[in-house]
Amino acid sequence: MNAHDLKQFLESQSRNIHLIGVGGAAMSGLARILTLQGHLVSGSDVNDADGLDELRALGVGVDVGHAAEHVAGAEIVIFSSAIAANNPELTAAGQMGLPCVKRAVLQGALTLGKTTVAIAGTHGKTTTTTMITHVLRVAQHDPSFMIGGDPLNFPHSSHWGSGATMVVEADEFDRALLELFPTVAVITAVEADHLDTYGTVENMESTFRAFVEKLPSDGTVAIHADSAACGRVTAAADCTKRSWSLRGNADWVCTELSPRQGSGYEATIESASGERHRLSLTIPGLHNVLNALACVTALDALGVPASTTVLALSHFQGVRRRFELRGKVNDVTVVDDYAHHPTEVRASLRAAREWHDGRIVCVYQPHLGSRTAELFADFCGAFRGADELVLAEIYQPPGREDPPTLSSADLAAAITRPSDTRYAATLTDALLQVTGLVKPGDLVIVMGAGDVTSLCEPLLDHLHTLSPAKQWS
Repeated sequence: MNAHDLKQFLESQSRNIHLIGVGGAAMSGLARILTLQGHLVSGSDVNDADGLDELRALGVGVDVGHAAEHVAGAEIVIFSSAIAANNPELTAAGQMGLPCVKRAVLQGALTLGKTTVAIAGTHGKTTTTTMITHVLRVAQHDPSFMIGGDPLNFPHSSHWGSGATMVVEADEFDRALLELFPTVAVITAVEADHLDTYGTVENMESTFRAFVEKLPSDGTVAIHADSAACGRVTAAADCTKRSWSLRGNADWVCTELSPRQGSGYEATIESASGERHRLSLTIPGLHNVLNALACVTALDALGVPASTTVLALSHFQGVRRRFELRGKVNDVTVVDDYAHHPTEVRASLRAAREWHDGRIVCVYQPHLGSRTAELFADFCGAFRGADELVLAEIYQPPGREDPPTLSSADLAAAITRPSDTRYAATLTDALLQVTGLVKPGDLVIVMGAGDVTSLCEPLLDHLHTLSPAKQWS
C-alpha cells in the first residue's frame, strides 16, 4: 500500500489501526494524530515509558511487550523501521492478510493535501522543525506537525491542525524521507551517517538528490549555502532555490554575531534585498543560529514575514535533550544532550564552552557500533572541547545490527584530548566515575542518543546529598 492508497483508506471511514513500536518518538506522534482524526488506535512496545501513559490518557490501547494477539481486531498495521521482520505481531498480521505499512509511508500519506515543509539533514533537523512549528503556532496558523523530539514551547510532538501547512521532520534513516511529498524542502546538512543503510556517502547524497526531485516545479528547496554537499544534492533542482549562510552570498545571512554567556546569541540577519532584523536566541550554540537562519529562510518561502519569525524565535525554548538544562546543584550544572555524531559533539561542546565559564565534564555514550567504527577517526578528535571525558559502553538498540566488534574502550584508548579519557563498562560505572570527577563550578554534559540520559536524575540526586560541610571532600 503506497501513500496515496493509504490516504484514501484512512479517509474513507474510521479504522482500527495497530502500531508496532508505538513508544518511539515518531510512532507515538503518529498514534496521537490518528486518534485526533477519529481512528481507533492500539499499539505495543518492548518497554513501558512516560510517553505511553500520555497515549493511554488519549484513548490509545497500549500493550507492553509484543504478542500475536495484540493485532486482533486491527484493519491495518503500522510498524517502525526498528521492528524486526520476525516480530510476532508483524508475523501474525501477515498471516491474517492485514496490510502492513512502514511508518514512513503513513507520514507520507499525512503530507498529501497539505502545504508540506519537510526538514531533512544529518544535523539540526529536529530543532529546525520545532522552530518552524513554533513560529507558525505563534502566528496562529494552527499547523499540523510531526517532530522527532519533545518541544519545550508546546506540549506535544505531533498535531493534526486546521491550517493548510504540515511541518515534518524528514528522517534519512532507511530512506524514510523519500516517502514524503514536500512543497518546501529544507536541507540543513549532508554528512556521512547511517552508512549501515547507505554504504557510502555517495549513496546517501543520491538519496537526498531524489528527495529534492520530489519537489514540484513551483516548490522551494532551502539549503545551507556554506555546505558543498548541500550544493551538490540540489544542483539539478527544477524549482526555486533559497539559502542561508554565516559567510554571505545567500538569501539570508548573519552580519553580526555575539554569544551571551549563560544564554544564547545576539545576531543581525539580512536578506539579499537588504531587509535587516535583530535575532535574539536564548538557546546556546552557533549551530542554533544556523537552525534559526534555516527557519527564517523556509518561512520566508511560505510568505511568513521575517519580523514575525525573529520575534517568535526570541522566546523559543528548544527541544528536550538538545542542550537541555536539567539542573544546577551545589554549583554543578547538568545538561542533557542528544549529540551522537562527531560534528554534533563538537558543536555541543563549543556551545558549552561559550555558555559556561568553568570546566566541562562530558559523559558520552556512542550510539551504534557501526557508526562508531565508520566515524572512528572523527570521534577521536571530537571531544577536544571537554576538560574531562567518560566514555560509556556503546549503545546498541535491540535487533538493529550485529554486536559491535569494537568497544568504547578502544575509542577511549585512541583519544588524546582530553588526555585522561576514562572508560565505563556500564552506566552505573559511568555515574560513579563522574561523581568522583565533578568539582564546584563544573558543567556536566550527558551526551548521546541512547539511554545515557538516565544518568541525569541520579547525578542530580547525588549532588543534592552533598552538604556544605562535607562537599567536595
